[in-house]
Order: sequence, then structure tokens, then C-alpha cells
Amino acid sequence: MKRTPLKRVPLKRKPRKLGRFRKPLRQTSKKTARRKRSTTPFRIAFLKSLAGCEYCGRQTPANELAPHEIAGGPDRPKALDKAFAMLGLCQLNCHDIVQQESKARQLARLYLSRPQDLDVVAFNRLRGKADGAITLEEVLAEAELIQECAP
Repeated sequence: MKRTPLKRVPLKRKPRKLGRFRKPLRQTSKKTARRKRSTTPFRIAFLKSLAGCEYCGRQTPANELAPHEIAGGPDRPKALDKAFAMLGLCQLNCHDIVQQESKARQLARLYLSRPQDLDVVAFNRLRGKADGAITLEEVLAEAELIQECAP
């Protein structure tokens, strides 16, 4: 049986018309932009109250610090104005290093730099977890490990 090659036939479609007013997508939604604007004064005051980076301890001016929300991901918008869920980190590589750490270890860093702001139960509730999801004992154990490894 002899095979015949297939013939390529162009599709008979009408060209699709683009809308009259074609706008690009927004980078951030109106709701997110409104939320950021409302929390900016708190975040600026928070960074100015810090002496420096809460990871490396370097004396860094407030304009070179970046706020890091410990409760990231879908819980980040709820943590934008909560001091118990934020760290002030220098924008070099400290921010990238801390992002890779566990939540308990990040809370331990918060405990070592600002013990008055540590509230584990409120942090768990902010994330929608049980009150015992991260315990104070876990945070204190991580804090001891951090202090042992520090030079």
C-alpha cells in the first residue's frame, strides 16, 4: 500500500478584532494599593524605631532597611501593620537569608532583638492556625541555637 503525503491547508478563520480600548493589566490591584498606602506610615515609623538590621546587627539607617513580614504568602496583607509579625532587615543579603528560615526561627530573631514585641499566640491567630502551632518553647529553643552559633 502506497502512502500519499498529507497536504497542508491553511485554516479559514476570520482575524480576531482587538477591543477598541485595550489596557494593560495593573501591577497591583486597587485594593492592594489602598492597603499599602494605609500601612506606609506605620512601616516607616517601625523602621525608624530600629537601631539597625535585626539579622546581622549592623547599624543601618532606616532608609536602607526593608520590612520583612514573617507571616508571608497569603497572610502577608494581614501582617503589614503588626509589629509582632515583622522584622527590619538590611536590603543586602540578610532579607534573602531570613526568608529561607522557618517561622519559629524568624520569631526567635524577633525575640532576640525586640522581646517586648513577641506574641506567639497572636502570630498563630494572624495566620489562622491553632494557638499552639508555634509554641514559645520552640521559639526559645531556636533563640538558644542562634546565640550558640553567633560569634
